[in-house]
Amino acid sequence: MWLINTITLKLEEFPTEAGLDYAILSHRWGDDEVLFKDLNGSKDLNLLQNKQGFSKVKRCCEQASRDKYSWAWVDTCCIDKSSSAELSEAINSMFHWYRQSSMCYAYLSDVDSLDDIGGSEWFKRGWTLQELLAPNHVQFFGQDWTFLSDKQSLRNELGAITSIPEEALLNFRSEDYCVADKMSWAVGRQTTREEDLAYCLMGLFDINMPLLYGERTKAFLRLQEMIMEYSTDLSIFLWNGQPWTEFGLLAASPSCFCIKSPYTPWQGLRDMFSLPKGWTRNNAGVSIRLSLRPHYIDEDQKAVFVAVIHEPYRYRLSGFGIFLERLERSCQKNDYRRVSVDNHTTIDLAAFIRRPLYDPFSEFTTDLLIAREPMIPSSSAGSSSFIVRWKAPEPLEARVCQRCSDHVEASLEHWPVIASELATTRELCFNYLRIEAKGILGYLLVNISDSLRLLVCFGFDVRFQPLCIVAICDEQLYNKGIKAWNVMHAYYNMFGNREEDTEAFDRAISIYAARASDDLIEFAIFDDTIHLSLDIDTVELHVVSRFLEEQRGRRSPHRADTLKQQRDLFCM
Repeated sequence: MWLINTITLKLEEFPTEAGLDYAILSHRWGDDEVLFKDLNGSKDLNLLQNKQGFSKVKRCCEQASRDKYSWAWVDTCCIDKSSSAELSEAINSMFHWYRQSSMCYAYLSDVDSLDDIGGSEWFKRGWTLQELLAPNHVQFFGQDWTFLSDKQSLRNELGAITSIPEEALLNFRSEDYCVADKMSWAVGRQTTREEDLAYCLMGLFDINMPLLYGERTKAFLRLQEMIMEYSTDLSIFLWNGQPWTEFGLLAASPSCFCIKSPYTPWQGLRDMFSLPKGWTRNNAGVSIRLSLRPHYIDEDQKAVFVAVIHEPYRYRLSGFGIFLERLERSCQKNDYRRVSVDNHTTIDLAAFIRRPLYDPFSEFTTDLLIAREPMIPSSSAGSSSFIVRWKAPEPLEARVCQRCSDHVEASLEHWPVIASELATTRELCFNYLRIEAKGILGYLLVNISDSLRLLVCFGFDVRFQPLCIVAICDEQLYNKGIKAWNVMHAYYNMFGNREEDTEAFDRAISIYAARASDDLIEFAIFDDTIHLSLDIDTVELHVVSRFLEEQRGRRSPHRADTLKQQRDLFCM
């Protein structure tokens, strides 16, 4: 470490800063600065008088001398930039050097008085962020080196100018703040070199990495990847704006991190974002375990989910999430990529749960791979259709109903009727908005006898796999007010957490449920069968005559018990 003798203005080298009392300068670079080669090789300091930057170095040393400091450090002339090794060491050590200094002088060359401090360009430069946070003591000076104030006295004004919490200004500790918060402090700041926009933030995250001038914007990608090496802070994904070109999970620059968290570190903010089991990162992407909530099905029939990133008060369901699209229609591979939805890359979960059709039981946790692919735009607007092909041995009296936005919370009996009879072969089309592709989309209520009904519900499960739920019910149960939410709750109870099963049957209450698979699904109903063939937009339902005949003639205590259990299950 090179330091300037505040009396002689000569450079001297020290193996370590430990035990040294030195002042350090924070400033904006000008056009004609005093460099290392100028100060180190000059025997006559008078030869440097004509350099514009010399006055700044001299006044800094004079102030340090008055404050009883024998040494001063100025970045323009205390780093030998001709040596790439020394330059790399200096930039990687700079936060530590500012933190270990006894005093930092912030020279605001464009400020005449304290009233003008908020307009200084000093607050818009990248390197001055760590120079504000790292030192314990900072004094501000105007353009004629008139003392303005200190960091302690200006903490309220500095907080308003920088949007940095007072606690961080006075006693910054990297571990107290989440990645997104620290990144947000750099929003609006600029550096001369593109790479420095990443390098100037290394100290804030307590990481080191080699300098590769010439890599341009890739430096910020490397910074994020290095943060992920040492941290499991999910807030690194909480940004809006331009994604990194080749890997849409990460941001292109600090300016994307404009999301402000309302929580202070004393409320455990950092722990709220922490991922207990961490993640694995390789050239394929990031393997991670996250909680997902279904969002919508896009125009390519791919499922889009909200991945929960920040939910500090789980039972209040608040926080933030990001959008992930499953790369394949099938659930067999759990590969996703990040997408932007309606020009947003994050979502406020508090607003998300207030939307119609939100189901608190629909969240599921899974191991997934966020592929190293570019982010693509997606839109939640538009509509799609769900087709049911019905085949039966005879025409049947039936009620065919479809959900609409105005009847989301209504009982099934109040849903709009689109047909009142089923021919032996019939194709039914249930239309739905993509954003509403959750739960039950429509149903058939087939009259088996004067008192028994066959309720067949169609829709999507929590993973956006097409599903079919079949139940035997009576008119009393139907009229009592079965809701789609009740049917889905029964479905979730039947499958539980089993992801590998595609069918479930509860014989006690005669409910059958299926979700899509590549093969034909068969259910046994009292030794007869209902065959269901499901894919993304088609359901085929075959009913054999013997089943209808037996159900029409069935009058047994077991049936009464079954109907009572269904009432208890569906009408909670």
